[in-house]
Amino acid sequence: MRLTRADRHRLVFASVLTAVVFPAVLWENERGDAVNRSNIAAAGVPAAGDADVVPASSSIVLPEPAYLAPADEPAVAASGPTVMIGGSSDALVARADAIYRRAVTRADHCWYDGVTEGEAVTIVNTANGRTLECVVVGRPDDLAGTVVLSPAGFEELADYSDAPIHVDVRR
Repeated sequence: MRLTRADRHRLVFASVLTAVVFPAVLWENERGDAVNRSNIAAAGVPAAGDADVVPASSSIVLPEPAYLAPADEPAVAASGPTVMIGGSSDALVARADAIYRRAVTRADHCWYDGVTEGEAVTIVNTANGRTLECVVVGRPDDLAGTVVLSPAGFEELADYSDAPIHVDVRR
């Protein structure tokens, strides 16, 4: 590596500065007197030489931790989030993977070989519950059992980077 004259001067200056300052800082921190330890602080510990300092524990009132509650008090049962699972009147046709291709041009059209062409199906993303209704207009020749959606239709179910996704095909 070829350095310019200015870069060589900078490198020499930084090296000399490091060689001089580092031992000086190390020597200063190695000294044992309390005057040089002013950069060390602990909560509630009085500083060296200050007799008038009130300990922090007498001025701060902390609540008792919940896990130290007396045993004779009944514990309150934790209630989790309420999950609502809606019933669906749609019949499950299949569980499949869904991808997108630009050859499918409309968001309400899809390719799937599990139902007859022209039939309306509902595609449900099993990861997030988003749905898309589409009409089967073709069958993928090279992807048996895979739902092929348009990019706009796929975006209603998931992000493009998540492809392929697991879906339920319902009637």
